[in-house]
Amino acid sequence: MADSVCSWNTRDFLGSSTLTVDAFCPIQREERLRLVALLRDKTAAREIINVSEKLHKASNNGIIRMVTGMREGGGVDEAKELVKGVVETIQTFNLSDFVWVLRGVDVQGIKGRIDDVYRGFDEILERIIGREEEENIKGFIIVSIVA
Repeated sequence: MADSVCSWNTRDFLGSSTLTVDAFCPIQREERLRLVALLRDKTAAREIINVSEKLHKASNNGIIRMVTGMREGGGVDEAKELVKGVVETIQTFNLSDFVWVLRGVDVQGIKGRIDDVYRGFDEILERIIGREEEENIKGFIIVSIVA
């Protein structure tokens, strides 16, 4: 029993839907190749490299590309800033949560920051949905012309 549990992988947990895992292989491969090329160029130039930072950036880029389909520079930096904004807002001590007199007052401006982050995510999602709709329409037109 323990041997079979240890040998499970992502495909086992996803069931028969290995297509989803295999669909991300090109993205993962491209990010690895970009990282290796960057490391090769930096070492050839005899520059100091923060490998953990580069690995972190490569994995984040891969994850964002898998989730949103966006490449670096195509809104990825904006998405990263929004995520940072969410984390900072969550970590902020909200005085209104502990002082009952201030319950209805946004003393620290946290609600405003939450609204800004919400609008930012909304814009990004609208772009993603719009791009997907355009691709679906193009695909539909191509299929209609071929058929």
